[in-house]
Amino acid sequence: MSQPRLIGPDGSPTGAVPPAHGPDSGFRVMAELMPQLVWSTTPDGYHDWFNARWYDYTGMPRPEAPGGEHEVPQGWSWKDYLHPDDVERTQAAWMRALATGDPYEIEYRFREAATGAYRWFLGRAMPMRDDEGRIVRWFGTCTDIDDAKQGELALGVLADAGVAMAAAPDADAALAALARVVVPRLADWCAIDLVDAAHPERPRGRRVAVAHVDPAKVALAHELAERYPPAESDAASGVPYVLRTGAPQLIPEIPEAMLAAGARDAEHLRLIRALGLSSAIVVPILGAGRTLGAISLVSAEGGRRFGPRDLAHAEELARHAAVALERAHLLAALDADRARLAEQARELAAQNEALQQQAVELEMQAAQLQEQAAELEAQAEDLQVSNAALSASEARFRSLFQSMTQGVMYQDAEGRITDANPAAERLLGLSLAQLTARTSADPTWRATDASGAPIAHDMLPSRRAMRTGEVVRGVRMSVYNATLGEPRWLSVDAVPERRDGEETPFRVYLLFSDVTEQVRSETMREQLATSERAAREQVTRVFEHAPVAISVTRGPTHVYELANATLRRLVGGRDLVGRTVREALGDVDPVLLDAQDRVFATGEPYLGTEIPMAFGRDAAGAERWFNLVHQPLRDATGAVSGVVTVATEVTDQVLARRAIERARESAEEANTAKSQFLRTVSHELRTPLNAISGYADLVLMELRGPVSEEQRADLERIKRASQHLLGLINDILSFAKLEAGQVELELGDVTLAHTLHEVEALVGPQLAAKSLRYDSEPCAPGLAVRADAERLRQILLNLLGNAIKFTPEGGRITVACDGDEARVAIRVRDTGVGIPPDALERIFDPFVQVGRDLRAPSDGVGLGLAISRDLARRMGGDLTASSVVGEGSTFTLLLPRAG
Repeated sequence: MSQPRLIGPDGSPTGAVPPAHGPDSGFRVMAELMPQLVWSTTPDGYHDWFNARWYDYTGMPRPEAPGGEHEVPQGWSWKDYLHPDDVERTQAAWMRALATGDPYEIEYRFREAATGAYRWFLGRAMPMRDDEGRIVRWFGTCTDIDDAKQGELALGVLADAGVAMAAAPDADAALAALARVVVPRLADWCAIDLVDAAHPERPRGRRVAVAHVDPAKVALAHELAERYPPAESDAASGVPYVLRTGAPQLIPEIPEAMLAAGARDAEHLRLIRALGLSSAIVVPILGAGRTLGAISLVSAEGGRRFGPRDLAHAEELARHAAVALERAHLLAALDADRARLAEQARELAAQNEALQQQAVELEMQAAQLQEQAAELEAQAEDLQVSNAALSASEARFRSLFQSMTQGVMYQDAEGRITDANPAAERLLGLSLAQLTARTSADPTWRATDASGAPIAHDMLPSRRAMRTGEVVRGVRMSVYNATLGEPRWLSVDAVPERRDGEETPFRVYLLFSDVTEQVRSETMREQLATSERAAREQVTRVFEHAPVAISVTRGPTHVYELANATLRRLVGGRDLVGRTVREALGDVDPVLLDAQDRVFATGEPYLGTEIPMAFGRDAAGAERWFNLVHQPLRDATGAVSGVVTVATEVTDQVLARRAIERARESAEEANTAKSQFLRTVSHELRTPLNAISGYADLVLMELRGPVSEEQRADLERIKRASQHLLGLINDILSFAKLEAGQVELELGDVTLAHTLHEVEALVGPQLAAKSLRYDSEPCAPGLAVRADAERLRQILLNLLGNAIKFTPEGGRITVACDGDEARVAIRVRDTGVGIPPDALERIFDPFVQVGRDLRAPSDGVGLGLAISRDLARRMGGDLTASSVVGEGSTFTLLLPRAG
C-alpha cells in the first residue's frame, strides 16, 4: 500500500506524511457536517487532510492510505484547481500567512469538477497554537461566495460601463466601450446589434460591437459576419428572435444541434465550432416603446453556464445601453451646453480629487484598525488555546449535537443504535430509549425507496457505509413514524468512522432531515406536469385535426400566429403564419376584415352565419358558405392582444335547407290543392247522396203509392249504401279539415261514466246484430277528462265500431278506464282476429286497412284511426294499440285528467 503524501506551501506534492498526521476524529466529524470545503496543514503549511466536500467539489481522487479516504493523493497540487489568474496572488498570501502566523484570508476562483466552471470562494485559515504559543496546525475553510461575488462583479461592470459609455463620442463607440467592459468579467464574448432603421417593419440587426480577450477570435467573428451576413429569419431563438419579439432569451447550454441548425454549410459550422460557444444570453435594448437592439453574452472557453441571475444582470446592462443610446441621440441637441457641462466636470474632478485624498486617509486609518484587530484576534486565540481542554471541547460538541435541527444517530457495527439527538427522536417519532432498543434490521421501520419497494437490510445507507467504508449521501427513503402514525420521507447521509490506524469502520453516524413535504410537492409537480403535457398534446391534436378552420392572429394588423390544417387546406395550402390576414388572403370580403378589426378594437365577439367566402370557391367555381366566429384574446392586463377565428363550412346545410324549403313549398302547394279538391268533391257528392236517401225515405213512406216487400228491401239496401257512402265522404272531409288545421276544439271537463253510457246505447243495435258480449268496467265516480265532448264520442264510436267489425259472432268487447294524477286511460279490448306486429303503427296512417277485403261493402277507406289519433293528440293525449294475432286487440285512448 502506498504511503500518503503531503502538499507543500507552494502547492506542490512533497514527501510522505509522518505517522501522526491530520486532525483528530472529533474535528473530522464536525468538518464533515460543515457546508464548506475544510482542510488542514502541518505547522509549516503542508496540506495533510481534506473533508469529503473538498473531494466532491474538486473531483480530486480519493487516495487509499492508512489515514483514511480524506488524505492527500500522490502527485496532487491545489494550484491545479485555481484559476490561472489567481494562482500567484493566492500562493503569495498563503506564504505571507505562514511567515507571519497571521490569519489567512483571500478570495479566489476555484474550479468545480462537475461543470468545469470556476466559482468564487473565500479562503480562510487560522493557526492552532500550543501552550507556549507555537503553531501546531493550520485549519482552513473554503466558503462559496460566487453569488455575492457575481453580484458585486455585475455592479462593478455596470459602474465601469456607465463611465466608459459616458466618455464615448457617439452611440456606436459607447456600445463598443460597453462590450469591452463586459469581456471577460461577465462573459467570454459580447456582441451588440442595433435595429436597422431601413427595415422597421421587419427588424434586422446591424452589428456595432464585438469583444473578446483574444484579438484573433474577434477577427474570426468579423470574418463570420462578412462571409455569412444575417438574413431575414423567423428563427425561434437568437438575435433575430429577440429583435422581432422584444423578449429576452436565456440558453444555459448551447447543444450541438443548435449550432448545426444555425449553420448554412459545413465551413460555416466549422467556424462556429471554432468559437467554442457553450452558453448564451440575448436581451433586448428597449426604449421609446420599441426594441432598439440586442446585447449577446456568450460563454466559451471559461466554461461558465449562465442562469437567471446572469439574465437579470444582462437586462440591467441593456437598460444602461438604452440610456446610452438615448444619451447619444440627445448629444446633438446639447452642443450649446457643452461648455457649461465641461466646467461642471472640472469642478467635479476637483471634488473627486479631494474625495480621493480623503479616501486615502480613510484607507490608512482602516489599515491601522485592521492591524489592531489582528493583534486583538491573536491575543484572543492565544487565550482560547491556553484555556482549551478536552472536556470543554466535548461539551461544545454535545451542545451542537443536541441543538441541531437535523437528526443525528449513531449505529455500531452490528446495526444497534447507540445514541441519537432530540431532532432524531422527533423525526422518527421514538424516544431515545425506544431508539436504543432497536437495530437497523427491525422490520417496524418499514423502509421503502422512491418506487415504494422495501429496502433490503444490507442496502440501508448505514449498512452500505459500514460495508464499503464510503460516505453514502442524499438517500431518500420512507420510514414509518410511530407518533404520527404514517410514513415520512427522509434524506439520509451515512458517514463511517474509523479509529486511528484502523481501516474498518467501528461505527457509522447518520445525518437526516424530513423531506416529506418536498417529496409530496415534487410528486404533485410531476403529476401536474404530466397532466399539462397530456392536455397540451390533446389540445394541439384537436386544434390541428379539427374539422373546422381555426386560426389565431395577433396585433391590430392580425398577423397569423396559428392556423390549423383545415384552414390551410381551404386557402389552397398558402403560407399563413407570420403574415397578416390582408397579405395572406387578399381575396377575402373587406366586410369580414372590418369585422375582425372591430373585434380587436372593441373586445366584443363577432358571429356571422352563412357567409359566402371568395377563397372558399371549389374547383367548379360553386359558391361555398361558412359560419364565422371572431373571439378576442386578452393578455394578462385584460387588453385585447389577438383574435381567435373559427370558420365552420355549412355549404351542404345551406344547399340542403334551400332544397328542403323548395320541396316544402311544393308540398304545401300540393297539399293545399289536395285538401281543396277533397272538400270540393265531398261537397259535390253529399248533395246527390242526401237526395237519394231522402227520395228513398219518401218511397218507403208510401207517399207515391204502395210498396211491395221486395221493393222495400231494395230501398233499404239503397238507403244503407247511401248512408255508408255518406259516412266515407264525412271521414274524408274531416281528414281534409284536420290536415288544413280547420278543426276547432271546445275543450272542457267531460265525465267518462256519462259519455261511455251514451256510446254504449248508440252501438247497442250493432252488438245485438252480431250476438257480441259487451262488458263495461265502471269508472271511478266523478272521473273526468279535459276534452271536446263531441270529438271524444267520435273517437269512442270509431274504436267500438272497429271492434264490432273485426270481432266474430259470439265474441266479447270490453271497455275499461283508469288514471293517475295527470292522465286517464280508456281501453277498448276485443276478441277479434288481431293485428300483426308490423302493422300496429301503420294502421294509424291515412287510408291504411289491415286485411281489407275489397268485396266487403261495409269497410271504410281507412281514415277512422288516423282521424281518432289526430284528434286525441290535438286534445293533449294520444291513441295507441297492442294486439296478439288470433286473440284480439286493445286500443288505449290517453287524455289529460280534468281539474
